[in-house]
Amino acid sequence: MTFVRVKMEMENVKEGEVLEVVLKEDEIKNVMESVKTEGYEVLNVERGDSIFRLLLAR
Repeated sequence: MTFVRVKMEMENVKEGEVLEVVLKEDEIKNVMESVKTEGYEVLNVERGDSIFRLLLAR
């Protein structure tokens, strides 16, 4: 379900804009693989205590 929500948000991101996504540790692998498959670019991954912050672009 998490990737579906990220994908829906990415559909609103215009070329050159960046989307910040905050994920729990158990969600990161699925979302990382799926966004790359969809052709989005992972600009940065930052690990917090129990969360990850991703910066995604089209």
